Amino acid sequence: MLNKTLFPLLLLLVPLMAPAQHLSRDPKLRVGQLENGLTYYIYPNQTPKGEAVYRLFVKAGSVNERDDQQGLAHFLEHLAFNGTKHFPGDGIVRFLESKGAKFGKDLNAHTSFNETIYKLQLPCSDPLLVDSTMTILADWAYGLLITPDEVEKERGVILSEWLSRGGTQTDNSMKLVMELLNGSLYSRRITIGDTAIIRHASPQTIRDYYEQWYRPQLMAVAVVGDVNADFIEKKIREKFGSIKAIKSTSPTIPPIPEYTSTAVTLAIDPKVKTTELDMLMLLPQPNAVATADDYHQYLTRSLMNSLMKLRFNALSFDDPAYAKGSIQYSRFLGTTGVTDASVELTKGKIRQGICEFIQAQQQIYRYGFTQSEIARAKKSVLHNMQNKASGRQPVRSASLMDEIYADFYDGNRLISRQDELKLMEQFLPQIDSVSILRLIQQTFETRPQHYLLRGGDEVRQEIANETDLLQLIETSMHQPLDRYWKNINVPDALTSLQPSEHIISERPIPEINATDLRLDNGARVIFRRAETEHDRVTLSAFRKGGQYGLDSTLYYTSLVAPSIISLSGAGDFSREALSYYLAGNTASVRLLVDKLRTGLAGSAHLPDLETMFQLLWLRWTQPRLDTAVCRMTLDKLKENYRNKQETPQERFSRDLGWLMGGRNYTNAVLTDTLIERMVRQEDMLPLHHRFFGPATDYTFVILGDCDLEDIRSYISTYIGALPTGQADTTWVAPARQIPHRDLELVSPTSDQQKATVSLVFQQDEPRGDLQVQEIHAAALKSILRSMLLKRLREEMGKVYSVSASVASGRYPSYLSRTTIAFVCQPEDVDVLIFATNEELQRLYNHSADYADYLEDVKQNLIKENALQKQQTAYWTSWIRNAVYNQQEDWTWLDRYDDIVRQMTMDDIVAYARHIMHNAYKIKAVLLPQHSLSSSIFHLPSSITGTVFNDRNQNGVQDRDERGLKGIPVSNGDTIVVTDRNGRYTLPWVEGNSVFPILPADYTLPTSRVVNAGFRFMQDVAEEMSFGLVRKPVNHRFSLNAIGDVQVSNHQELDYATRTLWPELLKPASATINLFVGDLVNNNLTLYPTILQLMEQLPQQTWTVLGNHDRDVDTVRWRQARSYNKTFGADTYAFNEGHVHFIVLNNVYGDGARGYKGHLSGRQLRFVQQDLAYVPKGSLIVLSMHIPLAHTDNRQELLDLLEGRGDILAVTGHLHQVNRFFHNGDGVRVHELGVGASCGFWWVGEKDSDGVPTALQQEGTPRNYFVLDFDDNRYTLRCKAIGRDAAHQMTIHVTGIDTLDTHLRDMKDVPDHLAMITVYGGCDSTVVRCRIDGGAWQLCRKEMLIDPNVARTREMNLQKIYPTRYNRINPMRRRESHQLWTFALPEDVRKGAHWIEVEAEDRWGFHATGRRSFCLP
Repeated sequence: MLNKTLFPLLLLLVPLMAPAQHLSRDPKLRVGQLENGLTYYIYPNQTPKGEAVYRLFVKAGSVNERDDQQGLAHFLEHLAFNGTKHFPGDGIVRFLESKGAKFGKDLNAHTSFNETIYKLQLPCSDPLLVDSTMTILADWAYGLLITPDEVEKERGVILSEWLSRGGTQTDNSMKLVMELLNGSLYSRRITIGDTAIIRHASPQTIRDYYEQWYRPQLMAVAVVGDVNADFIEKKIREKFGSIKAIKSTSPTIPPIPEYTSTAVTLAIDPKVKTTELDMLMLLPQPNAVATADDYHQYLTRSLMNSLMKLRFNALSFDDPAYAKGSIQYSRFLGTTGVTDASVELTKGKIRQGICEFIQAQQQIYRYGFTQSEIARAKKSVLHNMQNKASGRQPVRSASLMDEIYADFYDGNRLISRQDELKLMEQFLPQIDSVSILRLIQQTFETRPQHYLLRGGDEVRQEIANETDLLQLIETSMHQPLDRYWKNINVPDALTSLQPSEHIISERPIPEINATDLRLDNGARVIFRRAETEHDRVTLSAFRKGGQYGLDSTLYYTSLVAPSIISLSGAGDFSREALSYYLAGNTASVRLLVDKLRTGLAGSAHLPDLETMFQLLWLRWTQPRLDTAVCRMTLDKLKENYRNKQETPQERFSRDLGWLMGGRNYTNAVLTDTLIERMVRQEDMLPLHHRFFGPATDYTFVILGDCDLEDIRSYISTYIGALPTGQADTTWVAPARQIPHRDLELVSPTSDQQKATVSLVFQQDEPRGDLQVQEIHAAALKSILRSMLLKRLREEMGKVYSVSASVASGRYPSYLSRTTIAFVCQPEDVDVLIFATNEELQRLYNHSADYADYLEDVKQNLIKENALQKQQTAYWTSWIRNAVYNQQEDWTWLDRYDDIVRQMTMDDIVAYARHIMHNAYKIKAVLLPQHSLSSSIFHLPSSITGTVFNDRNQNGVQDRDERGLKGIPVSNGDTIVVTDRNGRYTLPWVEGNSVFPILPADYTLPTSRVVNAGFRFMQDVAEEMSFGLVRKPVNHRFSLNAIGDVQVSNHQELDYATRTLWPELLKPASATINLFVGDLVNNNLTLYPTILQLMEQLPQQTWTVLGNHDRDVDTVRWRQARSYNKTFGADTYAFNEGHVHFIVLNNVYGDGARGYKGHLSGRQLRFVQQDLAYVPKGSLIVLSMHIPLAHTDNRQELLDLLEGRGDILAVTGHLHQVNRFFHNGDGVRVHELGVGASCGFWWVGEKDSDGVPTALQQEGTPRNYFVLDFDDNRYTLRCKAIGRDAAHQMTIHVTGIDTLDTHLRDMKDVPDHLAMITVYGGCDSTVVRCRIDGGAWQLCRKEMLIDPNVARTREMNLQKIYPTRYNRINPMRRRESHQLWTFALPEDVRKGAHWIEVEAEDRWGFHATGRRSFCLP
């Protein structure tokens, strides 16, 4: 398919004259020729003010090279920036950058087959700078130095450019070019040249080309801008007049011969991802537009091309078998004419697509166009020209320069807009369906054609060979066809809305000469008069929200719904009717939806202003949904995905994006499965009304060449009539999570022999004022590019270009991202990265070396700001961002230049250190295939599966096993419900797992550890199914809550199997085991053994992830990877009886090995959705490792639980028993910290079995808790490991054990005191005791150290431990929260007695104890 670079549209140029006479040029244009033959053009123009555009045109390029010069025309163009007579070395670049120019944007050049063009765009208010600019142009014309040193330096740069472009004629796009060049000299003079010649060309060979072809007769100087024409002409004569004319015959333009016979080519390349058929014809080129007759021909030809485009656009809505088609006729390389009927085809429909395209083509060739099509096209082109001629559209200098180019190279006379309008008004009525059909038949059916079919291997599956293709084409061309016809009913008006008053306040914003209006529907309007618009008004609007305000059930629909609704028309207008109604009208309005906000963009010239406002109101309030357009669009999207062959470069970019910002449903690949299951037509209009319903909080920005009073009524009537009400714009999408460590992504998968390098620096800690940051970012970006170009390109010669980007934003959370990227030889990757890092270190530590760079950048920023302030788009964007970012400092623009001038290298280095040196870094390298062993996984974007009744428990859905409807299934973020067939679809979320939320009457039979049967999302298939089996509903059951087994090695694992496991192996122990985290102590290799031991337990078992269960040396969202591979999921929910369990992972990675208690946004969203599925009357039990009391955002969880009444939380982590209580609105959470089954980390004095006692800090032995559930009620009791079940407390009587007198921690405790440590007691626990069966008496809660803890500490202080066999138990001196005292009465202070204790509280806790004691 021919593109715009091959066939630029002809410019509209030309004045009214007698047909045979040359058209008179625009009177503002001054054209002349020096005595040496050099042509000059000068066009004074004040858009933009204070700037001029300069060109040196040379009518010579690669086609003028000798065989031994191939590539040297382009080489010479490079050398023009490496030393001239007045600017040696890089003097031109350094001089112009010091004046505020930017290399690449303001100074550049290009070489093609038959042209070389040098380009400058600079301020022109300083006559000295203008003089220097003209000197530069003259130096390029005849003052290039071409020194040996500069030639050698530039070789590597050009070879790097060759590498970056692919550098081969076998490239897919080159096949079309070569077909068009048809064996002519052009086909042997591709501009990039021959690498062998580039590597060895001498300076003299390059100079030979320069001296032969850079002669004044082949050159033109052009200046357009805010200049004095007399001054410029004087400078041209002064600078260029002395160039000597070279006596030589004018070069002839090499011809491209016409095709002499029909030819068919199948160009099959496995690397090609699209299939295209081009039907090409070469014929004499159209005349240049130099006379009125030429213009008439041009206008007819232009109208024909427009009609072709409109027809194929209309046919695209009829769901053709091809992807897109086009037909055009144009000039090519100034030497020939070309017609190209081009069609992009779809895999599996290649034959059908070719047939349908040719039938559409032949329908045009035989019958032309309808009267209504022609009338619409003529109306549009005439209205457009009338606007241009009226002066309503000021022409920018760069556009005028394009027209001068066409005058010099193509012979198209540059005429005034007013003269062109006269010509159009003269000739347009003469163009009708007959004249257009005559032109079509004269053009497209007169000469032999070449048929070029380019594609991948799939082409061979449908097209056998060239003969087969030719037969298909010829058969399709001769099919009988009817005329094209379409009946379109166009209503008379967009709306009948009557004027109304809705403006409730108005205040000036004098700093920007604007007015702030507030409307009674909650909308805000900021109006600013913009004289630069010249009879035009632009409209934009925005509101926070957008697609991030949607969960995954609606998100995917939102990706396609706006475009479908836009293509469906509005109100009473179908899409076609609206297009016909607006033909020739400048009004346009597009409603926009992006990830973070919704809004619109519109514009109109003043005569069409009300139409723009009417269109806004209509599209906003009366959207339509064309079901045929919807079906076709979705079918095309699915088909495109199925047929798309992702390139290695695309995969690499996708993987890098996921690595940089995490992966969730907002950046998933929109697969055919996702479209099928998640995109719903019925949600499209409701989504539109959600985005564009109430106008509340919308800000409209209007800029135009009018006064507020001219449009006040439109604002009030149309914007004010938009609906009122509240809109939910809360962002609910997962927060992006950048990796908090340095990473590498090296992918040896490229199909090109080059390396693509990206160095990414990410920082999510905000710093300073965002607007100041934007200035620092712009400065740093320029400095980075300049210093790296100098090092990597100019000094090392190993890259053609270096890109640098520096950007930051506040929403949805702060992020700064800096990227340095380049393309190079694979073997140069390491040395270039090393050099880049060296330059960065030099920037950080020797900033003075770059002071000159900063001064140049400051000049450029101030220059660019002055130019941008002349553009409406700049003001619209700046006002919009100021409001959106909540930075309405309207004085900012007035202070901008001063802030820039005051900026220092210290400021830049401090900023660079923060966003780069102190940032998290990613090195991403795409290498050619086979250069390394690939380690990149390409993960699916969605998960599908079935939940079924696995009656035979084989894990496979057999034919007679039905799917289970209504089962919630989650990925730990989103919850969906299975359909009637048990099917579900969920987004892929890296680091999460997929699991069903088990009903009380079902379980997974695959593992005793139930959550180990859940499916971790790693490099696995997209299909994840779950077979459930029925089980009895247990309304009464017990649960062992086991904290912190925390084994570091097999020795400690042996301790657990000899103490804890024997108790759990008893069938009567409990119905369920819940291990509350820290299964291991960072030794993840023990996971398989731990799982095997759990599988031995007779009970159903569940696990929670702890902080010592993580992969600590990876990014946060991957720290649960090993755990989830073994134990299935770290976040899930299930039901047992009338109890709903929610298991969460609140271990939030915070730097290397660091962590904190925090619930991620994913988990909170999971809880919020899960609560909707909790059966009525169920008790909710939360479980996580770190206590809620130590979780920094627990209030967010409490807010979600509002109104849920009493809730139980079961946690671990602290290695001591705790009870916490948390209250919210209508919710009370009783938190049980269950202590640790390893005690104080398997340390301390060993018992008779050789197992460490590992006493816990507040006096509890190694333990777990047993919870007994009865319906939605529960009781709880502590179980000391290795002790009888009745051992639920320690009762110590002081004054008996002589050791008491030696314990420093108990020296102030009186004798005859019963100290009772109740395992699990809390402030609300009531403890009472009685002596010798007497009356019950209340005990007193006191903050004292537990006697056993005091004993352990004393042995530590006496350095009894550690020993060779006993590790020290490092107890701290900490009072116990579970200790009560009772002073023994006088009458029991001697002799033998017994004490009985009871403890209980309203939270289901109950404990008893008794002991005998004997006092001397």
